Amino acid sequence: MFQTQKALYEWSLVGDVAVVRPLLREITEPSVATELGVQLKALLDSGQGRIAVDLGPVKYMSSTAFGMLANLARRVTAAGGTLKVFAMDPMVRVGADIIRLGELIPIYQTEDDALSTF
Repeated sequence: MFQTQKALYEWSLVGDVAVVRPLLREITEPSVATELGVQLKALLDSGQGRIAVDLGPVKYMSSTAFGMLANLARRVTAAGGTLKVFAMDPMVRVGADIIRLGELIPIYQTEDDALSTF
């Protein structure tokens, strides 16, 4: 089982949007996806309701990882915020398209594209 105390992402403010970059190339283990979700929820709970996730570094995502993003999107929306993702690897995008993630979370090609829509 994966246990960590370290951050699984880094983030910075661009205007009033938290741009999040996962520090993982693969999100395959359910425990890792869950921990990343917990950490991203803490970012939301800290008052960062406008979040753009850079998925460029991620080359593989499990169904649990996609589920984590879907749950985060629901929480962000319930808190009155907005979640967007951008720069998906083509193989990750295939998975996102299969589960129709784009119906829940807007998906953009670039950071500029995502940020311009907030």
